Parts: sequence; structure tokens; C-alpha cells
Amino acid sequence: PIPIKGFKTYGGSWTVTATGQLTGSAGDGPKLESQLPAFTDGEVSVDLFFADGQAGNAGLIVRLARAGTGADNFDGYEVALDPGRQVLCLGRHRHDFQHIRDVPCEVAVGAWIKLTAKLAGATLEVLVNDRSVTRHDDTAAALLSGTVGLRQWRREARYRNLRVKTGGQEQTLAFEQDVA
Repeated sequence: PIPIKGFKTYGGSWTVTATGQLTGSAGDGPKLESQLPAFTDGEVSVDLFFADGQAGNAGLIVRLARAGTGADNFDGYEVALDPGRQVLCLGRHRHDFQHIRDVPCEVAVGAWIKLTAKLAGATLEVLVNDRSVTRHDDTAAALLSGTVGLRQWRREARYRNLRVKTGGQEQTLAFEQDVA
């Protein structure tokens, strides 16, 4: 597969359209890790598109660190939408999977959905289309620093408009294939 500029790939197939949309293939947890430096507090958002309601989920990994190829081979919080079950899935990974909760949530098929994670200390708030869906205080087991990534679980998904806001400054991370 052709690499994506500014990202490191851990499994799966990742392609970029001429309009800058990214498609991630189905699989057992392929990941795309941003090469942004680790940060603590901030906000990360991405627009997701599911072509159908098949099983599986896709979304963000926040506070991502120590990533490698393999389903649970990373540290970070998984913030994913599952159109088949109509839920937001929240989990913690420390080279394993620790389920935090599933929250009933409308997950549209055939339309773009904005998924946002707000990070403040040990607290993680998740918004879907700018509406707060869940808030989790992870004081006892918090991951406090890392970068951002994308991940699918057993289904294809499309992404656009990946944005990271830290220290009052926002940047958009463009999806471009590195053909050099």
C-alpha cells in the first residue's frame, strides 16, 4: 500500500481520493497513526462515512502511543461508531482491550458523521454531530498523553476533516498519499 503523508500505517489498506477523503479497509484493527507530537489536553474530530449498516466499527484513537501492527497492539482510547448496533463504543487499550461502555447512538448510513473527542486530564467527552453522547472520568486508569489515530474493526470506513486542537490552536491533518 502507498503510505499516507504524516501518518504511519499499522495493517490494512488505506487509500486517498482526489478530494482528500481517506478509505480504510476492513480488518482486525488496522490503524493509521498521526506523526503529530504527543499532547495531553485538547480536542480531536473527524468526519466518518459508513456506506452500509454492516457489523463492525470505526473511529478515532486518542492518546495513542506505542502502536504496532495487530488488533490491540497500542495504548490509547478507542472512540468508535458502530452502525450495525447503533452505538458509540468507548474502550481503553494497553496492548489489550478494556471495554469502558457502549452508548446507544444514532449512527447514520450514507451520510457524513462528525465524531469528536474532548480530552481534559483524566476526563474524555465524546460528541457525535456536536451533541454530547458520553463523558468518562478515567481517574483510576487514565492515559494522559499521546497522539491521534484512526482505526476500523471488521468493516470499511471513509474519513475526512481530521482536526486537532491543542493550546488554543487548531490544525487540519490532510490525507495525501506519499508517492515519492
